[in-house]
Amino acid sequence: PTGYVLPGTVFAVAIGATSTSVDLGTIENTAIDGTLSWQKVDTSGNALPGSQWALTAPDGTVTTVVDNGANDTDATVGSLSVAGLTWGDYTLTETVAPTGYARSSTVFTATIGATTTAVDLGEIQNIKYESQVLSAPDDDPTSTASTSTSDVSSASSSSLATTGADVPFWVVATAGGLLLSGLVLTLVAAVRRRRTAITPERRS
Repeated sequence: PTGYVLPGTVFAVAIGATSTSVDLGTIENTAIDGTLSWQKVDTSGNALPGSQWALTAPDGTVTTVVDNGANDTDATVGSLSVAGLTWGDYTLTETVAPTGYARSSTVFTATIGATTTAVDLGEIQNIKYESQVLSAPDDDPTSTASTSTSDVSSASSSSLATTGADVPFWVVATAGGLLLSGLVLTLVAAVRRRRTAITPERRS
């Protein structure tokens, strides 16, 4: 029958006067073991090595399949195959993706039976991780502190320059007058002291 192994036994039967009806009894056929295959590729169809899988059998038993490792009967890199499967419904999930690629979250199903003893799931793609360039956020304290320091320095210099330019003229004139008056008074006092010292000498 379809899906079963042809028995290799040759059955002998003798039909005669005393054996016009012969019953050979039960002749069993063994179901053909199933195989499940799939290929791991990138979005361009290139084979990817290193994937790992979990294959769940109809009875709930979980088998680990590793590319070119445990339970993989296909020696080609990126191609996986599991043999010796009994008939029934199976689920397949990826547990470890090839290095640098995102793991597939799809749960694949396959049915092994009389007319589907060899099932090929075809190519299963992985998407490559995109490299990212990290940049400092806008609220980076270091960046803000640097900018703030520069701004403060500029603001201080500007403030000082503005303060000097805005001093009223009368303040400058008054300060100059007071300084000049103090100088004159100092000179007058010095002259008086000198005269006082000279006058007694002339009287003698």
